[in-house]
Amino acid sequence: MIRQALQKELEGSRANVRAQMSNPRNKGYGSSVNAVDKIPNYDMSALNDPEVATLKNAYQNAAAYYLTGFIYEQDNNPSNAAISYKNAAEIAPQVDLFQKSWDEIRKPMVSRDPNMSDVLLVIDAGFLGDVYSFKARIPFFTPSGPKIVSWVVPAIRKNTSFYQPSRVTIGKEPIVLTRVLNVQTMASKDLKDRMPGYIASAVASSIVQVVAQEVTARAIDNSAKQNQSRSNQNNQNPYGDIFKAISAVAISEIAAGDVDTRMWRSLPAEVYMARLSLPKGDHQITIPTRFGPRVLGISMVNNYEIIHARIFDNGVVSLQNSNRFLGESEYSISGSVK
Repeated sequence: MIRQALQKELEGSRANVRAQMSNPRNKGYGSSVNAVDKIPNYDMSALNDPEVATLKNAYQNAAAYYLTGFIYEQDNNPSNAAISYKNAAEIAPQVDLFQKSWDEIRKPMVSRDPNMSDVLLVIDAGFLGDVYSFKARIPFFTPSGPKIVSWVVPAIRKNTSFYQPSRVTIGKEPIVLTRVLNVQTMASKDLKDRMPGYIASAVASSIVQVVAQEVTARAIDNSAKQNQSRSNQNNQNPYGDIFKAISAVAISEIAAGDVDTRMWRSLPAEVYMARLSLPKGDHQITIPTRFGPRVLGISMVNNYEIIHARIFDNGVVSLQNSNRFLGESEYSISGSVK
């Protein structure tokens, strides 16, 4: 349903562009810039990332399917768990963890060791790159000749400065982590898919800007003529063209405005996972950061446990597992680790 909704929105955006150009009132208005890659100096690196091209849409979240499958398995619902694991494996076939869990869940159930916990470790790292308003001056053709208008479209900066963990240690055992989700790629794909809508808005804004410029120019000419008539002067107002140019720039800037760049800035850039078995009881997990390792306590009580850790750029680590939330003094969430 999400895919259908997004497709409907994209078709609506393209139709909006065609409607703006085919409207009799807008006849003769247009621009040779009709796609984001034709906007001068626009940074296409994030949108053209090879990983973005592999996504069918911005909502292909294999990690979410896998987490759902783990919860189904915890609730003793292997049939639904198998479906979720299968979806995860099909979306991200390169992740062995997903394929292995799908294979295991289809095997005959074996009795569990009551003293062991099946543990899913989830590690979030980094922050989503910033989305900002990119402004460009675009030539726009009108019945009275070409004009210069302002286009404002969103752009995204790819964040590569965060710490990317490869493993953690529980007790003395190293646990290899697998990157299962690149949120930055999903955000870039979403922006790329929605760009026709932003282009349509820029086209509509351009027409508004041009009309406002022409109205203002006529008002300046009329004012100049009235002043000349009152003073019985036949000389043309030497400041008229300057006023027109200044007003055109001001109108373009005001009409273009800024795009809505609000995003979930607290979302991680990447998500890592690992699955393992641990004896029930208390353990210590060592999580690496760019400022050195952080040693935290975890407690295994249930047959299935989820350990979730968040690595912040300043070296702080927030951690919780299914049955216990650690206090502020345990993970120093209010202070930096140097």
